[in-house]
This record gives sequence, C-alpha cells and structure tokens, in this order.
Amino acid sequence: MKDVRKAISCGLFLAVLLSTMLPVSFAHADGAGAIAYRKAVMSSVGGHLKAIVTILKGQGGAQSHLVGHAKSLATLAVISQDAFPKGSGPEAGKTEASPRIWEKPVDFQKATDTFIQETARLAAIATSGDMKAFGKQLGVVGKMGCKACHSGFRSK
Repeated sequence: MKDVRKAISCGLFLAVLLSTMLPVSFAHADGAGAIAYRKAVMSSVGGHLKAIVTILKGQGGAQSHLVGHAKSLATLAVISQDAFPKGSGPEAGKTEASPRIWEKPVDFQKATDTFIQETARLAAIATSGDMKAFGKQLGVVGKMGCKACHSGFRSK
C-alpha cells in the first residue's frame, strides 16, 4: 500500500511539474530553440523518406508500413510550416534555412503548401495500395516538395 501511495505521489508531482513548465518553455522558445526544433522535424521527414525508399527497394521493412510512413510525412509537412518562426534564421544560430524564408514569406508559404498537398496525396495513395501510383507520387513529393523548397529556401 505504501508503494502505491508513493507511486501516485510521484506521478502527481511530475504531472504538476510538467503542466507548469511546458507552456512556459514553448511560449518563450528562443531562436536557437526554434532552430533545434526545426532540425528535429526535418530529420524526422528525412527518416520517413529513407524508410519508404528502403521498403520500396525491398531492402527492409514491410510494405504494410508505407501507410504509416506516408501519413507521418503528411503530418510533418503541416508541422513544418510552423517550424520557421521569425527570429529563427541565421542570426539566431547555425541553420541551413535561407534568409529568403523571411524575406519572401508568400513564396515560402506556396512552397510549404505544395509540400503539404503532395504529401497528403502520397498518404491517400498509400492507403489505396497502388504501388505504381505510390512510387510516382513519391517522385512528385521529392521534386515539388523537397527539392523545390531546398533549392529556393535552403542555404548551401
């Protein structure tokens, strides 16, 4: 009984601690924190793309996992548009994000909108099981989503 009370007390303490800390830390994230978050999001995008390619090449993973990876990419595409807040450019720390992101926000928004649309299509096709269409759409995501944004909004 004593162990149960101790576990409950610890759990409540952690819940209260986290509920008071998390809103503050996210609300006051600095440019360097935003850069670190953005790098983690983009690393996740790359991880899902690599997993998809590995599955399509027959080098590992199960074809049934494609749906999960494609849906995760679509979710990350939506998240990525918020990963470039003002103050998180080169002036805030080491980043490959080009100043053009903040200088040309309408153009950048078009690029992120394309990424969102094309990854949503990829996820929809993945659920259909049409592997030929999936492979073709993956190429579109790479060209219109990844490459277009990287060539226009990523510093070399």
